[in-house]
Amino acid sequence: VDRDTKLSEINEGTYQAGFITVVKDGVKTNIELTSDDTIGTLMDELSLYGFESVLNENGQLIIKNTGDSLLQNYTGTGQASNALDLLGIDLNNWIQTNSYESSTLNVITTDTLDAAVTMDTELSLLGVTTGEYFIFNNGVKYTAYISSGQTLGEFLETLKSFGIEASLVSDDDSSILTIKGSGDSYISKSTSTTNASNVVEKLFGNSAPESSYSYSGLEETSEVVTNYTAATEETLLSYFDRPWGTTTLKAEGKLSVTVNGENAVIDITADETFGSLIDKFEALGLEATISSDGELMIQSGFDTFTINNDGTTSSLLATVGLKYNDDLGGYAASSVKTDATTTTVEEKTLSVANYAGYDTKMGLLNISSGTLSIYRNGEKASIEVNSEETFAQLRARIAAEFADVDITFENGYLKFFSKDGNSIEVGSTTDTSNFSAITGITADGEGNVKSARELYSVNSDSVITNTGLFRRGDVTEGTFVIGNATFNITDTTTLANLISQINSSDEANATAYWDSIQGKFVIKSRTTGSALVNIEAGTSNFTDIMGYTNTTRDASGAVDSTKMNISTQSVGKNAMFTINGTAYTSASNTITSDISRIKGVTLNLKGLTEGESVTVTVERDKETLATAVSDIVDAYNELINNVDEAIAIGGQLHDQSLLKLIRNQLRTMMTATDAGTTIFRNLDAIGIKVDSASANNIATEGITELTFDKDKFIQAYEADQDAVKALLIGSDTNTGVFTKVETLIESTLKSVTGYFETADDSYRREIDSIDNKIEKQERALERYRAQLEAKFASMDILIANMQQQYSSFLVT
Repeated sequence: VDRDTKLSEINEGTYQAGFITVVKDGVKTNIELTSDDTIGTLMDELSLYGFESVLNENGQLIIKNTGDSLLQNYTGTGQASNALDLLGIDLNNWIQTNSYESSTLNVITTDTLDAAVTMDTELSLLGVTTGEYFIFNNGVKYTAYISSGQTLGEFLETLKSFGIEASLVSDDDSSILTIKGSGDSYISKSTSTTNASNVVEKLFGNSAPESSYSYSGLEETSEVVTNYTAATEETLLSYFDRPWGTTTLKAEGKLSVTVNGENAVIDITADETFGSLIDKFEALGLEATISSDGELMIQSGFDTFTINNDGTTSSLLATVGLKYNDDLGGYAASSVKTDATTTTVEEKTLSVANYAGYDTKMGLLNISSGTLSIYRNGEKASIEVNSEETFAQLRARIAAEFADVDITFENGYLKFFSKDGNSIEVGSTTDTSNFSAITGITADGEGNVKSARELYSVNSDSVITNTGLFRRGDVTEGTFVIGNATFNITDTTTLANLISQINSSDEANATAYWDSIQGKFVIKSRTTGSALVNIEAGTSNFTDIMGYTNTTRDASGAVDSTKMNISTQSVGKNAMFTINGTAYTSASNTITSDISRIKGVTLNLKGLTEGESVTVTVERDKETLATAVSDIVDAYNELINNVDEAIAIGGQLHDQSLLKLIRNQLRTMMTATDAGTTIFRNLDAIGIKVDSASANNIATEGITELTFDKDKFIQAYEADQDAVKALLIGSDTNTGVFTKVETLIESTLKSVTGYFETADDSYRREIDSIDNKIEKQERALERYRAQLEAKFASMDILIANMQQQYSSFLVT
């Protein structure tokens, strides 16, 4: 179908002419559709009431509401049209997924007469009591309050601040309140038994929906994502038609163009693309192109041209911001990039933990007390950070210094911004709080700053049964099973307590840790190979909340049936190898003599071979090991020196705060004490230490470098090989320093999401943009040069003619 397709031609024989209902800012209007109306007519009508419509090249009609505009089923006395049904516009599944409608609201008056409700109506007149209720926004629960004298308008403004749109439609002596929650925003009644308001029950009864969000740290869920890509020659001009007041600006229509004094008219159709429009300009002798960043440019070469609004019906100049410039020989260019918008459904993995919010204590994120610097257009304010306070209290401290500066949470990301559009910077070398390092706060390129990752309201010190910590709900007290071990959760059990219990249990045969980056509880098998960790739900719902099991229970809470989510565990593979032609398999890469039948020898499989044999010589090689460790120390020093040079003031990467954070994390790993080891607690104990100034050497430029004492290392290795191994690469009770460093480095080198790949893509886009601009300017200058040469050639001819005429005059 296209804009000219009649509604009656869709699914021929099923169309019903009649009315549809739209509501704009609380005013209800019935639109009549006839058998002669087209899809274009419907789109134009809806645009007058705040709806944006696009009919894409696949014949799909996309309607988006703006502000307080919404569509309703027609309920009048006339015939309802089924046009929206034929077009696949489901009013019960509108863009905002959480939508519900109140029953008819009437004001309770002393004389028992009913009157229509308005925004100024006090909630108490509707029977609403004071107290608290809950607002959920993207998995974070907020507690809101109904106060004495609060009006319906004030209540709706509160909901709007959390992404919940509302409209009040009045019809004669009654009113209908409609609430639509964007994404995962919705309201719920409070669970308090002493201070709960009845606002949800009074206004919506039992029609308030439960959240449709899918919560799990280990399950995939869908999210609607809008992508903006530069327009191309295939992009429809109608993508950029937009409402302006009560008038819709459209590229469709007639456009007046004057080239070298001659008038011409371009007829722009409803399905005009940038490519077909460019062809029409070129037919008039004009050169037209659309750049890679979506900028439309029209040039005339040696001729002069103008594009006029007078007497035309097309609004092309306004829809794409086309403006004429008389320099460089004259050209017209769109003043803004023309971005085509596409909406897709993106699969993503959600965390187990809820996002942090205003009511989250900063100490939960390991943010320390101290000072934090905030700069507004260069003006500094030093903010006191208290780890025992919430982000809401920090927000108040910031507002006291800069009234226009605020913080907000967007899908777990913390954002600092100015309400007045001022430039904001956060953090300085004089700060005494680790706020910037923990959040990874960095500039977003738009004058704001944003955390480098999502922030969660859970850490290892969190009491597991506290309310509001996890997306799937609150954890209950009770038992659950890992391996052959049973664990118990009480009202005082913290994540750290539980992790310690699991890691110290031989029967569990698993290790656990809290992943604060992804906000999830990780359980890993101590046994390598293709073997699952046995996980069973018990009287506690802990394993369900963490995403490892799915359990149904009877009325008493006892387990009725339980299943383990196999997909949530990453299962390894068994090793396959041959020794002297005999094939073996092993669940571990460490092959002991009971498998290999080579007495007294343990083989460690390091990698894959393609048919080639490996000769094993059995001996203890301390020198090679010491050399390898020395090489690692040298590589570390070289890396730190290179990074420090790059991020120093004047360095090429001085503004890369994420790189600074990675550098700091690496330093900490190489110098910190490992609580999981018992013999050697840090690298210094085996000969790897930080150099420092001394009485004989007062220079300080090398104090960040590591030094390697080979003799001390070999002495430690001969004393306890297993302890050295546990410190460097890990054991059952700890990860190991070099293993931690390897994990950190590998995360920065990932092909898609790693730091360097991300930074490289960003610079590559900037280079391409600059190259395009240079190419366009060079073409423009070349045309201007040719124009000047032509003019000078004409001037030479004119001067020669004048000289000839002057010579003839003298002769005469």
